[in-house]
Amino acid sequence: MTHSQEEFSIHLSQAINYLHSHDRHIKTWAALFIGYTTCYQPQALSQMVNSTDAKLLFSTFKDLKKDPEPAIREFATRQLAFLREVSARSKK
Repeated sequence: MTHSQEEFSIHLSQAINYLHSHDRHIKTWAALFIGYTTCYQPQALSQMVNSTDAKLLFSTFKDLKKDPEPAIREFATRQLAFLREVSARSKK
């Protein structure tokens, strides 16, 4: 992903598509990838995610707050707070 912005965009768009998966593991890994990505590239996410995908991302992280794995729950909680902050900044 460090080679070019184009590759980064491809990986991010694929991960966004995987959020629509009915397979819990795929959806979880996509959300984790997107979560880590937002930490390092918050503008890229806001440029690529439409309102439907954003709602799905928030919903996925809310669901992950109930995951059996404590680390996933903690990550989801932090990501929801971070995404709300990024979302609020982008609306200004």
